[in-house]
Amino acid sequence: MSNAIKTEPVRLAWTNNLRNPDEKFKHSSGSPLYSASMILTPSSLQDLKDKVTQQVGEQYTKAMFIKKLDENRYQVKAKCVAWFENAQGRTYQTPYILDMNGNKTDGPLEGELAIVEIEPKAYPMYRKLGFILKGVQLVEPQPKTKEEVEKEIWGTGSEDHSHSQNGGS
Repeated sequence: MSNAIKTEPVRLAWTNNLRNPDEKFKHSSGSPLYSASMILTPSSLQDLKDKVTQQVGEQYTKAMFIKKLDENRYQVKAKCVAWFENAQGRTYQTPYILDMNGNKTDGPLEGELAIVEIEPKAYPMYRKLGFILKGVQLVEPQPKTKEEVEKEIWGTGSEDHSHSQNGGS
């Protein structure tokens, strides 16, 4: 039985390993990892915390690793191994990626608004909480320009990033 939960619509970020697992930084088992980050608002973060608490209890909700980007945006990462070993041998898994109509898509993912399905996984020995990535379903039509994507994730277009990198001149 799956204990998966679905987020409210959230922005996707760091999606380069959503389709292709990371072969460089692997799981301790040796398996490559699929991953993506969710950019949440205060309300979508509270919704996620409430759903996690129902599944695994408040002590693990407090153990969630949440990166605060600013007052209105928080980043939470979900990941899953490309394969794992069990009594039947090696089992492979891939997160699903669906468009807003429920069809598989190979369109852009970075900055897209999506409902993310994750399974909260409590690690009592370490008092930690992980999110196993099950898949994403986009909730808007595609595609967007690079500037639109950056504005939706970070609140700025690419032209605004130059100020912080060269001393604000």
